[in-house]
Amino acid sequence: MSVAALPIRRPTAIERRPERQALRPAIVVTACILSACSTNESKPGPEASGERQQVLAALADDVLRPAFADFASAADDVRSATETHAGSLSATDRDAARASWTSAMLVWQRAELMQVGPGAPATMDFPGGADLRDAIYSFPIVNTCVVDQELVSGEYADRAGFASGAAPNRLGLDALEYLLFNEAPDNSCAPQVAINTSGQWASLGDTEIQKRRADYAAALGGILADDARRLVDAWDPAVGDFRRELVDAGFGASTFRDQKQAFDAVYSALLYLDTETKDTKLALPAGLSIECASATCPEALESKFAKVSKQQIRSNLEGLGTVIFGPEPESDRTLAALLGAAGAPDLRGRMQAELTAALAAVDAIEETSLADALDADLASVLALHDAVKKLTDSLKSQFATTLDMAALGGGIGDND
Repeated sequence: MSVAALPIRRPTAIERRPERQALRPAIVVTACILSACSTNESKPGPEASGERQQVLAALADDVLRPAFADFASAADDVRSATETHAGSLSATDRDAARASWTSAMLVWQRAELMQVGPGAPATMDFPGGADLRDAIYSFPIVNTCVVDQELVSGEYADRAGFASGAAPNRLGLDALEYLLFNEAPDNSCAPQVAINTSGQWASLGDTEIQKRRADYAAALGGILADDARRLVDAWDPAVGDFRRELVDAGFGASTFRDQKQAFDAVYSALLYLDTETKDTKLALPAGLSIECASATCPEALESKFAKVSKQQIRSNLEGLGTVIFGPEPESDRTLAALLGAAGAPDLRGRMQAELTAALAAVDAIEETSLADALDADLASVLALHDAVKKLTDSLKSQFATTLDMAALGGGIGDND
């Protein structure tokens, strides 16, 4: 079964992302996703090379598929832990569920830099895109009020129906975080929202609210594990076989128009470090963005309840490092090796140094969370932003030029 035939199960987050439409046009081409209309039957073009095909194969077999498999295993742990907590409601089991969520989240943060094909948006600009990423984690499209509204409605009890119909920000790791880590008895909706004006929330009482949070979390844990398995299956040669689509790009029938488009898809996934890690996770809360009207905007931080935003950024950096440099040092089937083959060995060394410096900047933040660091040591957060920016500047300029890569859909990171 081709990954092109995998169904889109629910409304997509990209359709609810109006502020990002300029970067990711939300023209969903369901007909092309459900058929082979994008298949290219041409022979290898002049830009296709066996050396680059080996790099794509190594990316698929040594980086992408193992990362998705690791997440599927972590998601299975979330399923088990949340179901156990829902059955007991004990503090010990709640802590275990939280720990499983944190482990899964940090595994996923590495995979955020790897959303090629099935994990990419389901638009005409992203070959093979099926929105599986947004089903697993919809950040920065997060809305805790809608989670509270679902808590009142109880629709999550019909797990199958809820999985197929709910919007991404009611599902996935972000909704799970709020349910597991938030202990406030109040909801996060405005007073004029119906669950407040009708008295529905108040009528639940603290005990029922805690029970529903645990039940909702258990439902989401199961859906998360299923979605993680769908992503694994999409790449599995025995199921969806998107591996073949990536590796064979430029060498016969493939979802990708040519080999260059496959490399552009890999490059577009790496730009997450620029548009999300640098701009959304760092610049915005640190007050460097025009979207922040104060000295700092801690309310814009990722994972405000679990407070693992610092660790999430480190995982993003680790994910980029694995894609570019491979899981093993000095591998000769990596994007970094292609830099050397293209006559830019100095760029390879510089980007490795920039990555090392960015990881060191994360570790230099002494506070446990970025929220604490914004208050106690803003300079360390700004230093991290600057270190990440040096790396993304290289990514968007010499790296892209040397390897002849461009962002799909014409979207690029900022030029600040």
